Amino acid sequence: MEIFEGFLKAITGIFKESGIATLNWQNYVMIAISIVLLYLAIKKQYEPLLLLPIAFGMLLVNLYPAIMNPPSVQLLTADQCAAQHVEIAGHAKRVIDGVTYYENPTYGGLLYYLYQGVKLGIYPPLIFLGIGCMTEQALFSSDSLSLRQALSVSSAVPTVLPRFM
Repeated sequence: MEIFEGFLKAITGIFKESGIATLNWQNYVMIAISIVLLYLAIKKQYEPLLLLPIAFGMLLVNLYPAIMNPPSVQLLTADQCAAQHVEIAGHAKRVIDGVTYYENPTYGGLLYYLYQGVKLGIYPPLIFLGIGCMTEQALFSSDSLSLRQALSVSSAVPTVLPRFM
C-alpha cells in the first residue's frame, strides 16, 4: 500500500509542478490541434518537413508557456535571497524606499533564444544556403565540373557572407 501511495503522491506532484494544472482551455485546444498536425505529418506524410516543426513548436509552447519568456531581473531582499539560496556577492544593489534589493538575473526560455535567430535574420541565409547545397549536390556527382557549375556554387558566398559580418 505504501508503494501505491508513493506512486499517487509522485503523479500528483508531477501534475501540480508541471504547469498542466495552470493551463486554460485555449491551451488544450491548441494541444489537440498540434497532435492532429503531428499525426498528419508523421502517419499520413502530408508535408512533413513543414508540418512537423510547426506542430512540435505548437505543442511545446502550449505545454510549457514559460518557454517563451524573455530574460528578466528579479529584485530580492536579503531574506528572500537566503530563502532561495541565492548568493548576494556579485549582485547589483538597489535601494528603494530604504529597503536594499539585490538584482537576480533570470534566464529566458529556450524558444526566446531560438527566436533571436529569426529576429536577427540568421536563419534565412542558412536555410537558403542549405537548400542550395542540397540542389547543387547533383552537380558535383559528375566527374567533370564546368565553369557554369563553379560560378553557380561560388555565387552563394558573396550573398551569405555579408550577412554574418
